[in-house]
Amino acid sequence: MKCFCCGFEIEPLYNSTDEKGMWNNGIVDKISANYGSSFDGESFLIAICDNCIESHKQRLKPIGNYIES
Repeated sequence: MKCFCCGFEIEPLYNSTDEKGMWNNGIVDKISANYGSSFDGESFLIAICDNCIESHKQRLKPIGNYIES
């Protein structure tokens, strides 16, 4: 998968092929559009690399760390 922001190739770890897998140097996950979007009902697989997450942290809303819970 390529990063949505910069195009960096995020490599799968251990034969990961979808949003449930493990990815090297980034996050890959499924997002879904809800009511109000022109993409109502659509789902997408999106990727963002660790460098872009760090660069745009101020625009993200942290919701927790599932490892530290």
